[in-house]
Amino acid sequence: MLAELDKSLLLEDLNESEANFNKTKTALNFAKINYKRNKELFSKDYISKLDLEESEVKFAEAKASYETALSKLKKAKKNLGYARITSPISGVIISKEVESGQTVASSFQTPTLFEIAEDLTKMQISALVSESDIGMIKMNQEVDFTVDAYPLKTFKGKVSQIRLNPTTESNVVMYTVVIAFDNNTMELLPGMTAFVTIKIDSLKKVIRIPNMAFQYRPYPVKEKISNNEAFVYLLDKEGKEQRVLIKKGLSNSTHTEVLEGLKDKDKIIYEAIGGVIKGSKKRR
Repeated sequence: MLAELDKSLLLEDLNESEANFNKTKTALNFAKINYKRNKELFSKDYISKLDLEESEVKFAEAKASYETALSKLKKAKKNLGYARITSPISGVIISKEVESGQTVASSFQTPTLFEIAEDLTKMQISALVSESDIGMIKMNQEVDFTVDAYPLKTFKGKVSQIRLNPTTESNVVMYTVVIAFDNNTMELLPGMTAFVTIKIDSLKKVIRIPNMAFQYRPYPVKEKISNNEAFVYLLDKEGKEQRVLIKKGLSNSTHTEVLEGLKDKDKIIYEAIGGVIKGSKKRR
């Protein structure tokens, strides 16, 4: 039980309905007996037909009054039951919007009294994904996420639902992706902000380079550069810069897969600080 309303008026109504019900029940029994007796008297010609019909009408009226009183009694009992507010589910109260003694009024909209979480060991994240990326999201994709409360810990989840109803934020069409995860340790609480990374694909034993390598430009620029080309700069055996066209594959926020254009142990230039070129060998 979550709460209980003031039952004083409801109890008064119930007591009144019970009294009226008992009264009509007694009247019905009397009318029934009288009607039955008059039927016997009429069969022996001791009373007129009019007297019989009058007792029959009174019996019918008493029966109708009894049924009306019974209906009101049932309604009063039901209304009294409504005074006990119970939860439709088993769960945990996470929000209480009322206090003891407060008057709750409902006009056009049902007021919220309590907010209940069904099972905090099974939780969900609602993440917004732009229309340009939603095509890459599939059911059961693995998800990594963090929260501010535990910045050094990564939690795991899976895509459980892709909602088709779009919303628009800052003129960008977004879709809601629901991510389900286990919260057996009860570390995560409702309402926390999650920073989500959805694993679109996973590759092993591939060539990848830091995304910073695509931003490096020599100074002064000696070659005409097209923005439509993907390229990086290498250090050759003599320590000179060399521009190499490549073909990109998958990428994330830090690295990009290289499908063509690089060989093993090539040194990629990705930064120049104070005139000193910094580079790294391509990674697998």
